[in-house]
Amino acid sequence: MEQENTNSTQPQSGNNAGFDFKNLPKSAIVTAVICGIGIIGVFLPWVTADLGFLGSYSVSGVHSTWGWLSLLGFAGAAGSVLFGSQMNLPEALNKNLPLYCGGGALLFTGVALVQVFGGSGSYGYGGVHAGFGIYVTLLAAVALLLVGLKVIKL
Repeated sequence: MEQENTNSTQPQSGNNAGFDFKNLPKSAIVTAVICGIGIIGVFLPWVTADLGFLGSYSVSGVHSTWGWLSLLGFAGAAGSVLFGSQMNLPEALNKNLPLYCGGGALLFTGVALVQVFGGSGSYGYGGVHAGFGIYVTLLAAVALLLVGLKVIKL
């Protein structure tokens, strides 16, 4: 008679069911969508330069340090709300991480916007002005900060 091998390589704990979107609270989904909009905004044009007869040139946020830092802020907040229970972070940090990341993304995007304007009014330097993406990222960062501060109730 052959005996079956009862020693399997599969883990036996019930906690490895994987990620399930159905069990997420609606506030986590809305926060993740806000973060997704902010991440998309980083890839849109942040700076547009009018070069006269040469045409115009756009630069996205991923071409700057401030854009990458904003991207990391949004990714951190999204990771916190989506995978926070699986990361084994302290409860206070996991609860407030979207607030911290939203504040950081707002700071980084705001610094980039001030650099574009350069103190010369609302037109920027000559033919250089802020692009659509920096405003999308800025609004998403403000929304994330307001959600983290519980001004916007989800």
